[in-house]
Amino acid sequence: SKKAPGKNLFNLDKVFFPINQGGMHWVCAVAFMQEKRIEMFDSMGSPGMEYLESIFQYLQDDHKDKQKCEMPDIGDWELVPCQSSTPRQRNGFDCGVFTCMFA
Repeated sequence: SKKAPGKNLFNLDKVFFPINQGGMHWVCAVAFMQEKRIEMFDSMGSPGMEYLESIFQYLQDDHKDKQKCEMPDIGDWELVPCQSSTPRQRNGFDCGVFTCMFA
């Protein structure tokens, strides 16, 4: 969050989290800050709930650290696993390109 305007992630519209899984596969989660939603995008279709939960915890910790108080409206946040409508890759090597294009 050092590069965020005013050093506050919560002033942004979106925060992108590219994630490398085991050195083999790239996925991306996006925190839609104003909508209070974190969504997973995976070209192989895994739900990614463990990543969504970790990102949500990171946002809570960042808010507490920077704002000196608990994140308000925690119950309003939605964690959205990878949807069936998310495009899928058709080979074993396009996940990085997918991550850049579809998140």
